[in-house]
Parts: sequence; structure tokens; C-alpha cells
Amino acid sequence: MAVDLPLACRCGKVRGQALGVAPGSVNRVICHCDDCQAFATHLGGDDILDAHAGTDIAQLPPCNVKLTEGLEHVALLRLSPRGLFRWHTSCCNTPIGNTATGPGMAFVGLVHTFVDHSEHPREEVMGPPRGRVHGRFIPLEQREGCDAHPKASVGLLAATAAKLAAWKLSGKARPHPFFTDDGQPIAEPVVLTKEQRFALPKGLPEER
Repeated sequence: MAVDLPLACRCGKVRGQALGVAPGSVNRVICHCDDCQAFATHLGGDDILDAHAGTDIAQLPPCNVKLTEGLEHVALLRLSPRGLFRWHTSCCNTPIGNTATGPGMAFVGLVHTFVDHSEHPREEVMGPPRGRVHGRFIPLEQREGCDAHPKASVGLLAATAAKLAAWKLSGKARPHPFFTDDGQPIAEPVVLTKEQRFALPKGLPEER
């Protein structure tokens, strides 16, 4: 059965809902890429990454994500001029999720820290992760016992592409919680300088 999950930042100023959540309605993955690690490090939360430096992300169609309170505290970060849009709160630095740089791509990747699972455990309502991706970026000392794919399996990429295409074709790309009707982001993007980005996780452990 699909459920509506409350969304909230750590301090409670930004709130919303994820609608119609069920194992078949989301695309849940654990991402270990250097950018996700950098995002977590930049925000400074110790509850973002798991024991293998992974971020638990659930992709939903944009129309199923509603922000109802605290829009003035929603902030937008780009790790580079061409980077993904990474949304977080300015009030308590809670990661919200990631999107493409425009509303045309029909997904919102919600980070687990923004989803309230107090009444509905994550495994129960979202199902297990479909995979762990970009394992080549896991720090050496955190790799033991982790079965992450070095990049992403062909099967996972194909399934993800199919789901996003289905959401777009069925009109679920709009309304978008992070873009206005004319396609503008609801917050001004802050782009890290090269110096700021290079101070964060940026590549293979062997290359650091």
C-alpha cells in the first residue's frame, strides 16, 4: 500500500510531503560518489553518510514531492558550474535532495535525512536499495564488507532511465517543488569555487 511520508529538516522549519510512496513507486539507491560525499562534508552533518560513505537517495517524480512550509529556508548548492542542483536548508544544513538543472528531468532524489520514517520504516515503504553505485570513491578504510558497483550496473541504469522516462511521459514532471512554472529555480544557486571544491572529497582515495 502506498503511503504519504512527512518531510522535515532537522530543526523543523522546512516541511512537506512525499506522496504515494511504495516500493514500486520510487527508485532507491545508495550513492558513494565523490560529489555526494562532498555535499555531506560541506553541510557538516554526521548523519548523512553511512558506514561506507554512502548516501541513501530515493528518486520520486516531482509531482509527488510537496514543500509546504519554510520555502524561505530552502537553499541551492552546485559543487561546480556544471554540477547537479543540490538542495538543502539554510536553517540547519539538512540535505533535501538533488535534481537536474531544470524541470524537464522528471525526478527528485530525496536524501534520507529529509524524510520522516518514524511511522513507516524505510525498508517497508521504499523497499531495499536497488544497488550501491560509484563504489570506486569509497575511502579505502571503509570498503570492507561493501558490495557497491565501481560505477553503476547496466541493469540499474536501464531501470532508472525507464522509470524516469515513464514519469515524464505520464506528466509527472510538473508541478515541480523546486522550480517555478516558468522553469526558474526557487532559490539562487551558490556555486563553490575551485578552491572550496578541492578542499572537499574529490576523487579516488589513491589520488587524494
